[in-house]
Amino acid sequence: MIYRREQELESDYFGLRLMMESGYDPRQLKGVMGILESGPGGGAKPEWKSTHSSHENRRETIKESIEKYNTEIER
Repeated sequence: MIYRREQELESDYFGLRLMMESGYDPRQLKGVMGILESGPGGGAKPEWKSTHSSHENRRETIKESIEKYNTEIER
């Protein structure tokens, strides 16, 4: 099965929600992106040539998701 970038970003968002609802600090997920990036082939291809979102794009999406989720629970 082939997953699209949108599905990967969506799973990041739901993972963040679960982390936050469980009391974990979701900002730590940005550090995970750094670990993935430093691994073999971590930053080798431009995003348009990859089946995955770039680590930079995922870090930005994680930041936006944290802000979005915090806004949702404040209502």
